[in-house]
Amino acid sequence: MNTASQVEELSIYHQIQLPLDVFCLVHLRTLRVNSTPFVSQFELDDNTISTSLSPLISRLNQVRVLSLINTTASHIPSQALAVLTNITILEIENCGLREIPSTISLLTNLQQLRLPKNNLHSIPHSTGNFSKSLINNSVFSF
Repeated sequence: MNTASQVEELSIYHQIQLPLDVFCLVHLRTLRVNSTPFVSQFELDDNTISTSLSPLISRLNQVRVLSLINTTASHIPSQALAVLTNITILEIENCGLREIPSTISLLTNLQQLRLPKNNLHSIPHSTGNFSKSLINNSVFSF
């Protein structure tokens, strides 16, 4: 048996890029990525290129803590959040994040939301479904 498949916590700091092997760790509960770029790129509606949190993140449906700090994850695919329903802590800091998908409302176990130092202009109306205590304990930078 491959012991890597049993990894439950992983921290990646100052690497050239996020290894795609990370998305094979289906038992992962905590993923922390700091100062490590993502590799997938796509074209946005306004013809700009953006680096995205890989849609492969949806394979990590057991993740409870997702922390991305100083990465290139400036976009979160809505389908990625839709399946990460076990997340209790979501932290995306200084990633150039422009918007939060409305599917964030599906994260019913979310207890802590930290989004400081991004390029957010607003949060989705769907966050009205979150408890008042979650919103009060969250960190946003607009």
